Amino acid sequence: MRTTSIFQTFFLNNSATSAEALVVRPPKNLRVFRCTITLTNEDPTQVSLCRIANVSDANFLSSVFLSTGYSSNTSTNLPPGTDTTTGVTNSSNSSIVLDRRGVGYMEDTFYIWEENRNGTVISFIWEGEVL
Repeated sequence: MRTTSIFQTFFLNNSATSAEALVVRPPKNLRVFRCTITLTNEDPTQVSLCRIANVSDANFLSSVFLSTGYSSNTSTNLPPGTDTTTGVTNSSNSSIVLDRRGVGYMEDTFYIWEENRNGTVISFIWEGEVL
């Protein structure tokens, strides 16, 4: 078994109020078992905010909120559960790790919305077995 990592970086130029989300899928040449998603900003003095969901609507209740600054929302640092009626899952930091080792491979489609349109950059590190 050979493993590798693929790095992808995207400049977010959309909005949470826009129907258009950035759509990101795992690379087809990997069986991805772990993905690290990191939020940064071109200007380190600016705060970046984004929402990540696995559904194509802009529903706050089915998304993970990432921020490079302080979030006044309750932070759980957990992906959203199957019950999307209880509230948004917030992260007080700017990254999240999705790990599927031992349980399968990632086939997720991620929909990403920027909350403030001020130079937000999102990076994905895909780790997996080479096909």
